[in-house]
Amino acid sequence: MIELKTVFAEYLPAKEKYGRVPRNVEIPSLVEAIRKSIPGFFLECVERSGYISTEWLTKGSIGEPNRTFAHVPWVAIFKRSITKSALEGYYIVLLFSEDMSSVYLTLNQAFTAFETRYGSFDLAYRKLQDCAQQAVLELGPVPEGFTTGPIDLRTNGTLSTGYEFGSIWAKEYFADDLPSQAKLENDVRILLQAYSELWEKYPHSLVDANTEISNDEFVKAVEATLKTVPKEPSTNGPQPPPRKIKSSGREVFSRSANVSARAISMSNGVCALSGGAGVHSSFLWKKTGMTYVEAHHLVPLSKQGQFPHSLDVEENIVALCANCHRLLHHARADQKNDPLRFLWQLRKNDLAARGLVVELNELKKMYGKLADED
Repeated sequence: MIELKTVFAEYLPAKEKYGRVPRNVEIPSLVEAIRKSIPGFFLECVERSGYISTEWLTKGSIGEPNRTFAHVPWVAIFKRSITKSALEGYYIVLLFSEDMSSVYLTLNQAFTAFETRYGSFDLAYRKLQDCAQQAVLELGPVPEGFTTGPIDLRTNGTLSTGYEFGSIWAKEYFADDLPSQAKLENDVRILLQAYSELWEKYPHSLVDANTEISNDEFVKAVEATLKTVPKEPSTNGPQPPPRKIKSSGREVFSRSANVSARAISMSNGVCALSGGAGVHSSFLWKKTGMTYVEAHHLVPLSKQGQFPHSLDVEENIVALCANCHRLLHHARADQKNDPLRFLWQLRKNDLAARGLVVELNELKKMYGKLADED
């Protein structure tokens, strides 16, 4: 297909010459291929496969104007009822490897939705792969020439790495052995059929297809995020409550590793219960070099159902040394009273700003039995 050859021939030279995406008139044939010709061909494939074209959107990108070129240029086929953007849902997408050695046609997922859900790149990548594996199980036998599991786009980009882990079914074509237009259309039809089988069960996203996450996975994600998060809240004001996911076989409200990492970073490694008695002794984190503290939801996350706004916000997360954290989870009720009073007084105004109002007596009652995620 001539348009594929155009991308292979012109993308890297344009990227090297301009650095940032220039005006269309500077790279007319590349823009024509990515933004018009290939999307137009894909829409024709959709129509010839018996689907109503107005229910679909095809779009390609090399990056936003006057910004850096995309690590991986792409052309996508979106089912409008699922998504109209590469940032949400799941869709069929043509992905050119960063080194321009090959191109993949793949049924794939939006990384951004997973990063938003889990708050950590590493955890989002793992869950993308988990959900891709679940989708493979939902589909029939893998067609000849297609593969399942991660693909190799020869990239270090955050979003493009998400595409590597999010691939469900994929077929790779090499730059020196590109398919005919008829062959490419046949492969598109195969993925359209797989896409249609999935949207019956997952009408908007695959992010809920496999949501199992262990406490150890979450802790590792927080640790991996600590070095890069700013020392400030990620949001302001009341937030919508988080969704439920599975953890160790139970349904629990999801936590954001990014939010927990920010809360720990804002603490500067000081246990919130140290007060004026001096910093509680702890060890240094092996990976980060920071003083080790643990994230604890003051109003337990397991009580989210009692609140209209999210409990997974930085103001509701206190950093505690391991000993104090265990005290709140495992000590007798009378030993928890003073620490809870201190933390409640410390955070009650900040909690109110998040739409979270709880009296001290209510808070004490919540600590009868805590869950791991609290």
